[in-house]
Amino acid sequence: MEKETTNHGKYVHEFKKPFKYEDKTYEKIEFDFSKLKGRDFLSIEKEVNDSGELVFTASISTRFCIILAARASAPQIGGDVIENMSIDDFSQIRNAARRFLTSTD
Repeated sequence: MEKETTNHGKYVHEFKKPFKYEDKTYEKIEFDFSKLKGRDFLSIEKEVNDSGELVFTASISTRFCIILAARASAPQIGGDVIENMSIDDFSQIRNAARRFLTSTD
Protein backbone atom coordinates (compact mmCIF):
# COMPACT_ATOMS: atom_id res chain seq x y z
CA MET A 1 0.00 0.00 0.00
CA GLU A 2 1.41 3.37 -1.00
CA LYS A 3 1.77 5.89 1.80
CA GLU A 4 3.16 9.34 1.17
CA THR A 5 4.23 11.16 4.30
CA THR A 6 3.80 14.87 4.85
CA ASN A 7 7.56 15.43 4.78
CA HIS A 8 8.86 16.27 1.32
CA GLY A 9 11.01 13.51 -0.07
CA LYS A 10 9.86 10.75 2.26
CA TYR A 11 7.84 7.71 1.32
CA VAL A 12 6.93 4.56 3.22
CA HIS A 13 6.10 1.46 1.21
CA GLU A 14 4.11 -1.14 3.13
CA PHE A 15 3.71 -4.54 1.50
CA LYS A 16 0.25 -6.14 1.41
CA LYS A 17 1.99 -9.35 2.41
CA PRO A 18 5.63 -9.74 3.48
CA PHE A 19 8.09 -9.71 0.58
CA LYS A 20 10.92 -12.26 0.71
CA TYR A 21 14.14 -11.93 -1.25
CA GLU A 22 17.48 -13.67 -0.62
CA ASP A 23 16.57 -14.90 2.87
CA LYS A 24 15.33 -11.48 3.97
CA THR A 25 11.73 -10.56 4.62
CA TYR A 26 10.42 -7.03 4.23
CA GLU A 27 7.13 -5.76 5.63
CA LYS A 28 7.87 -2.13 4.86
CA ILE A 29 10.67 -0.05 3.42
CA GLU A 30 11.13 3.65 4.10
CA PHE A 31 12.60 5.98 1.53
CA ASP A 32 14.14 9.38 2.29
CA PHE A 33 15.00 10.91 -1.06
CA SER A 34 15.87 14.24 0.57
CA LYS A 35 18.94 12.68 2.26
CA LEU A 36 20.64 12.15 -1.09
CA LYS A 37 23.27 14.54 -2.42
CA GLY A 38 24.12 15.87 -5.85
CA ARG A 39 26.97 13.35 -6.06
CA ASP A 40 24.37 10.56 -5.72
CA PHE A 41 22.46 11.97 -8.69
CA LEU A 42 25.63 12.18 -10.79
CA SER A 43 26.71 8.67 -9.78
CA ILE A 44 23.30 7.22 -10.68
CA GLU A 45 23.34 9.04 -14.00
CA LYS A 46 26.78 7.59 -14.78
CA GLU A 47 25.71 4.09 -13.73
CA VAL A 48 22.65 4.21 -15.98
CA ASN A 49 24.62 5.65 -18.91
CA ASP A 50 27.33 2.98 -18.43
CA SER A 51 24.60 0.33 -18.75
CA GLY A 52 23.92 1.62 -22.26
CA GLU A 53 20.77 3.57 -21.44
CA LEU A 54 21.06 7.30 -21.99
CA VAL A 55 19.44 9.52 -19.38
CA PHE A 56 17.91 12.60 -20.96
CA THR A 57 15.41 13.21 -18.17
CA ALA A 58 15.96 11.36 -14.88
CA SER A 59 12.29 11.16 -13.96
CA ILE A 60 11.48 9.35 -17.22
CA SER A 61 14.15 6.67 -16.78
CA THR A 62 12.77 3.73 -14.82
CA ARG A 63 16.28 2.44 -14.14
CA PHE A 64 17.32 5.85 -12.75
CA CYS A 65 14.24 5.93 -10.48
CA ILE A 66 14.89 2.42 -9.14
CA ILE A 67 18.55 3.09 -8.36
CA LEU A 68 17.57 6.39 -6.72
CA ALA A 69 14.99 4.60 -4.58
CA ALA A 70 17.49 1.93 -3.56
CA ARG A 71 19.94 4.61 -2.40
CA ALA A 72 17.20 6.36 -0.42
CA SER A 73 15.96 3.20 1.28
CA ALA A 74 15.99 2.12 4.92
CA PRO A 75 16.81 -0.61 5.47
CA GLN A 76 19.40 -0.12 2.73
CA ILE A 77 18.62 -2.33 -0.26
CA GLY A 78 19.99 -2.72 -3.75
CA GLY A 79 18.13 -2.10 -6.96
CA ASP A 80 17.99 -5.88 -7.45
CA VAL A 81 15.63 -6.13 -4.47
CA ILE A 82 13.18 -3.68 -6.05
CA GLU A 83 13.54 -5.38 -9.45
CA ASN A 84 12.38 -8.67 -7.90
CA MET A 85 9.21 -7.25 -6.33
CA SER A 86 5.78 -7.68 -7.83
CA ILE A 87 5.03 -5.24 -10.65
CA ASP A 88 2.58 -3.48 -8.32
CA ASP A 89 5.17 -2.85 -5.58
CA PHE A 90 7.87 -2.07 -8.15
CA SER A 91 5.64 0.52 -9.83
CA GLN A 92 4.62 2.18 -6.58
CA ILE A 93 8.25 2.62 -5.52
CA ARG A 94 9.26 3.82 -9.01
CA ASN A 95 6.42 6.33 -8.92
CA ALA A 96 7.49 7.64 -5.50
CA ALA A 97 10.98 8.32 -6.89
CA ARG A 98 9.45 9.88 -10.00
CA ARG A 99 7.21 12.17 -7.90
CA PHE A 100 10.24 13.29 -5.90
CA LEU A 101 12.22 14.08 -9.03
CA THR A 102 9.38 15.98 -10.69
CA SER A 103 8.61 17.94 -7.52
CA THR A 104 12.17 19.27 -7.49
CA ASP A 105 12.19 20.42 -11.14
